[in-house]
Amino acid sequence: MIGLWSTGNYIQHYKAPCDPKEVVIDEVVGQLLTVLLVSILLDQEMNSSVLLVCFFSFRFFDIIKVWPINLIDRNTKGPLGIMLDDVVAAILACVFIGAFYCLLLVYAG
Repeated sequence: MIGLWSTGNYIQHYKAPCDPKEVVIDEVVGQLLTVLLVSILLDQEMNSSVLLVCFFSFRFFDIIKVWPINLIDRNTKGPLGIMLDDVVAAILACVFIGAFYCLLLVYAG
């Protein structure tokens, strides 16, 4: 909620473009959500290796913008669009990490 409010105020006050690069609260929310969901899903202690996997997985999905992220990025404008594409990137990163973790359990024992 704070992200939506602050992003909306920034865009309105500074007449900024749709997703100004200097606004990073959306990336912060995406990273925090990725770490939170992975810690809950995997019931793992968060060590530096897991944090790095979370970081790079989220950044991959945030930069590449696979479906449905690209759809949200193109069609949802304003503060909601800025925040929502990063939330969906975080969810996809968690799905990827969870699938990778399951494969490791199956094949590495």
